[in-house]
Amino acid sequence: MDKVMGPLQKLGKALMGAVAVLPVAALMTGIGYFLDARGGERLSFLASVFQQAGGAVLDNLGVLFAIAISFGLAKDSNGAAALSGFLGFFTVTKLVGPEAVANYRGIEDPAALEGDQALDWAAQGWDAVGPANVLLGIFVGVLAAWTYNRFHATKLPDALAFFSGRRLVPILTSLFSIVLAGVFYFLWPVLY
Repeated sequence: MDKVMGPLQKLGKALMGAVAVLPVAALMTGIGYFLDARGGERLSFLASVFQQAGGAVLDNLGVLFAIAISFGLAKDSNGAAALSGFLGFFTVTKLVGPEAVANYRGIEDPAALEGDQALDWAAQGWDAVGPANVLLGIFVGVLAAWTYNRFHATKLPDALAFFSGRRLVPILTSLFSIVLAGVFYFLWPVLY
C-alpha cells in the first residue's frame, strides 16, 4: 500500500502549488463580473482588469499544472525542472493542438467542416488541447520531474560539457515530449 500512497502523496503535494492560486483567480474573476454587472460604465475598466487578471490564471491552468508538478516532484525543487515542465507542455500542445492535427490530416480549416466530418472532429476533442488543458499539464509535469530526477547529474563529454547536468534536462524533456505527443495523438480521442 505504501508503494502506491507514497507517490500519490508526493503528487498531491506538488499539485498544491497550482491549486493554491485557483481561489484567488476565481475571486478576481468573480469580482470583475460583479463590478461589471453592478457598476455600469464607470467601473467597466476596473471590472475588465479583474476579469483579465483572473483569466490569466484560469485560461492557462495546464501550463500552471505542468510547471507546479515538475517543480514539486523534482528532488531538489530546482528551476530547471519547472522550465522543463513549461517547455514540455508547449511542445506537446504544439504537436497535438488543433492546427497541427488538422495539418497532419490534410484539413485546411476545421471550422469549415460540415456534417459528419464536423461531428467527428468535435467528438475527437482536438479543440480542447491548449494552455488550459490540465490533464496534459499533469502528464507533462510528471514527465519533466522524472526527467529532472533521472538526468540532472548527467555528465557529457568535454565538447558538450556546457549541456551537462541541469541544462540537459529541458532538452531531454522536449525530446521526450515529442514521444508523449505521439502517444496522445492516438490516445486523446479515446480519453476525450
